[in-house]
Amino acid sequence: MFIIQKGKVVVRKKVGKAERVLAELSEGEFFGEMALLLGMDRSATVEVTEDSRVLVIRPDTFESLLRNSPEIALKMLKKMAMRLRALDDNLEMAVGKPAKE
Repeated sequence: MFIIQKGKVVVRKKVGKAERVLAELSEGEFFGEMALLLGMDRSATVEVTEDSRVLVIRPDTFESLLRNSPEIALKMLKKMAMRLRALDDNLEMAVGKPAKE
């Protein structure tokens, strides 16, 4: 996992033949947590868009942080929930709102 200490990055993912920007992240934000949590390959590409300093969190350190710091785990869960909510909103806009019954 990576935590941005300084600078900005863009998270991109190939969807079909097109590449989509999923997020623009800056100081204090993190990425790469899904690969660690799921034990899977990374699902997106991250590109640095300005001079940056990024803290690398190794898998064993990440697990220790989550086990020993409930406040960090809670902050991460809230941020991940916000990302999921934004994804839901974007999906809803892309396919159109369902008709009310």
